[in-house]
Amino acid sequence: VAVAAGAKALSFDGVTYSETAVREGSYTHWSFQHLFYRSTLDTIRKNIANSIRDTISSAVTTPNINTSTKQVTRVGDGTEIFATY
Repeated sequence: VAVAAGAKALSFDGVTYSETAVREGSYTHWSFQHLFYRSTLDTIRKNIANSIRDTISSAVTTPNINTSTKQVTRVGDGTEIFATY
């Protein structure tokens, strides 16, 4: 939408964003969502926390590329990206 309105798409290490570039690991577009709570948390509070998690996940307005569809992986925030093929 923004590019169609005249904005310029930025590149990362010379690679312009595309879903394919993300899935293949040539454009790093990673974000990890962390939600921590005690294992002793009561059911009501745990359900609220899980509801917040699910709402955030479904409210993503940019293409939500699930890690299961990627051909690359990483073991944590900011770590090196490895091919899975």
